[in-house]
Amino acid sequence: MKTNIILQSAPAFTHAKLPAVGRFQIYRESRGGNFVPGFSTDSDAEIIEAFMFQAPAYDGGDIRVLDQSEQRMIAFVKWKVARTEIGLPVLQRANVFHDWHFAMIACDFLKQKKIRDAVEMRF
Repeated sequence: MKTNIILQSAPAFTHAKLPAVGRFQIYRESRGGNFVPGFSTDSDAEIIEAFMFQAPAYDGGDIRVLDQSEQRMIAFVKWKVARTEIGLPVLQRANVFHDWHFAMIACDFLKQKKIRDAVEMRF
């Protein structure tokens, strides 16, 4: 005797609705060594501005900017240890760019920020 059982139920697993990720994305290193995704956009100027203001998750933590469409790293933060006048070690941030185009955007952004700060100080 054959018994055919047909179950008409909803599937147990449903696909999660993930937010749309832009072309460029910032990743911050957590203390455990994992990289956590952060700000995402399609604009190269916006991602560089966000990268310049991005704080690390902990002192000396890595920050990276990735191009999702080309699967490559655009920029990262390099930390250097410097000594204060009284000999205490402090970390200094250096932004390293792998692409000349993004380095020029960062230079232009810093020039604009300097001009903006000077104008704001007048008022």
